[in-house]
Amino acid sequence: MLLNPITLGWLSIALVIIGIIPYFYLIFRGKVKPHAFSWLVWTMVCAVSFSAEYIDKAGPGAWSTGVACFNCLAVTVIAFFKSEHSISRGDVISLICALLAVPIWYFTHDPLASVIIVTAIDTVGFYPTIRKCYNKPYEEGMFMYFAFGLNYLIALFAIQHWTMVTWLFPACTAFTCFLMVILLVVRRQLVGLELSSRLHVVD
Repeated sequence: MLLNPITLGWLSIALVIIGIIPYFYLIFRGKVKPHAFSWLVWTMVCAVSFSAEYIDKAGPGAWSTGVACFNCLAVTVIAFFKSEHSISRGDVISLICALLAVPIWYFTHDPLASVIIVTAIDTVGFYPTIRKCYNKPYEEGMFMYFAFGLNYLIALFAIQHWTMVTWLFPACTAFTCFLMVILLVVRRQLVGLELSSRLHVVD
């Protein structure tokens, strides 16, 4: 069988790498400015989710989450020094909420409860980036979110032991990544229309 779980696992890893390499390139070119708060949260939740998926025998379906964890950590370090420094009160609140949830996860011995908590943390972690994408849609890499969303979608089919523990995080993350793509497409179109109308007014 061509699309067995191992093949899908390697394919999901390839998508993570394919999605992140152009993102790194655009960061160093100054065209993309990731929000450090979001990436810090995503690093933590990827680490926790990978551990839970691995323990619950997700098999190749967990591979891409592990690779994504290292990528998120790299982007976090770069973002603190090189990228988005516009921090709002909402950004701080979302980070604090995510950090406060970590001890709750640590003392939760139920794997399902742990995954539900980290999935919620992951969703909260999107807030700073969503706010930035709404205001500055051209400072985020749309292809990276599409590749990550597709990666997690494929990873779902690579899971060897289907339980809510193994599929909840990748399913929710894929859904959120695709929503980010839609947000960026819509906002870029609207910003383009606004700029075009201003140019017509000037003319």
